[in-house]
Amino acid sequence: MRQTKLEKTLIELKQLKSKIRKIETSLKKKKPRIYRYECYNVSSYKFWEIRKTSNGYIASWGKIGHPAQGKKFYGSREIRSKIDEKLRKGYFKTN
Repeated sequence: MRQTKLEKTLIELKQLKSKIRKIETSLKKKKPRIYRYECYNVSSYKFWEIRKTSNGYIASWGKIGHPAQGKKFYGSREIRSKIDEKLRKGYFKTN
């Protein structure tokens, strides 16, 4: 049975929609997760930021408006304890 031109176009459209969904899904997975915490005192404005990477975490910190320092962490337990420490010190999550 022969397909009409419209039927062929509809099939191609469905295939394209499927490809678009796959690309969107892969982009969502690759989206870097960044968590930012800030602390405002009378004398300073500080930040602490954690970014999830494929093989660990990267933490950056410093004064807002100044160059940041950084360190790589490999364990989620270590990161969890750092986050708890920052919250105890008065940092709050900004995103």
